[in-house]
Amino acid sequence: MAAANAFLASNRMQSLPGPPWRRKLQLIVWQAVIYSIWQERNALTSPQHCKNHYYHLFHTGQNDSK
Repeated sequence: MAAANAFLASNRMQSLPGPPWRRKLQLIVWQAVIYSIWQERNALTSPQHCKNHYYHLFHTGQNDSK
């Protein structure tokens, strides 16, 4: 399912109007945005982050989540 969605999104990006270099640049920018969002998600769900969060909560009694 995810692969099919990525394929459709890629086709939509390639069908954007403009010169080929602009479409390529737009695709690279979208990939960078998705990568940074994925990296942030992975960092927030990593075992080290959870360990630090629960350590802080246990020792201070304050929840630092946003």
